[in-house]
Amino acid sequence: GVAREGVLRSGIWGGMKLTDVSCSAQQVNRLRRGGDHLPENVLLLSVVSHGKTSVSQAGKCARLGQGEFGLYDTRYPYQLHIDGETRQHVVQIDSDQLKPRLGRTEPLVANAFGKTHPLTGFLQMQLHSLMALPEDIPAGHATLLQEQFLDLLSRIILDECGSGKPSAGTCLNRG
Repeated sequence: GVAREGVLRSGIWGGMKLTDVSCSAQQVNRLRRGGDHLPENVLLLSVVSHGKTSVSQAGKCARLGQGEFGLYDTRYPYQLHIDGETRQHVVQIDSDQLKPRLGRTEPLVANAFGKTHPLTGFLQMQLHSLMALPEDIPAGHATLLQEQFLDLLSRIILDECGSGKPSAGTCLNRG
């Protein structure tokens, strides 16, 4: 593989893996399934806290700046372009955990969310807080925190896609 420069710090809380990524400019291409060693049904959430990055997938491209987030689906090829020094949290989410909240997730990939939403700051604070927690907190507490995070994430996405669960065309022209 290609050598990349950056700092990674990861932890697992409930059923989510959180990774704090600080890196310099680079491009990441996932052209085939299996190159990332992730389970089949994982969505990746990229929450940018510093710098800019782009997520391209399914013919769409979301340009994410500070305070924004986007989703990409590991079942399909995707491309990340990181512009300069960037810090972001990447969260691995089982797509089955979002389907009851959002319905089909395919229309949501490569869209920018959260820039002006009043709850985005809370989502970012929760990510920072989760990264500071020890991984050995009681399972019931970890599950509770995970569910709160997914509810908050889903609320922001639903608000920005309009009322109800996103359909194939609801969020396609964002980003």
